[in-house]
Amino acid sequence: MSTVKRRRYVSKKREQAAEATRVRILTAARSLFARRGIDAVTIAEIARKARVSVPTVYALHGSKEGILRGLVRHTLFGPSYRVALERLAGETDAARLIE
Repeated sequence: MSTVKRRRYVSKKREQAAEATRVRILTAARSLFARRGIDAVTIAEIARKARVSVPTVYALHGSKEGILRGLVRHTLFGPSYRVALERLAGETDAARLIE
């Protein structure tokens, strides 16, 4: 029996679209959670506000708990974090790194 090695499909546009969808879901969830509280918001409402299907929310985040994890991750390691890393790239002076 032979095993066929499959080539991994990589599409930059598709990855960017998926990331934009994840961020749209997180943005919608953050807005609804802030306004009404986490327990009062449903996945269906988040999906509707993000303009995606309910299965898409579940596929990308799994649950409200997954959405909360995503919000924390995006807040801690999102665009601001990447900008900070770029500023620190190549810097070796400890005092300047702390600064």
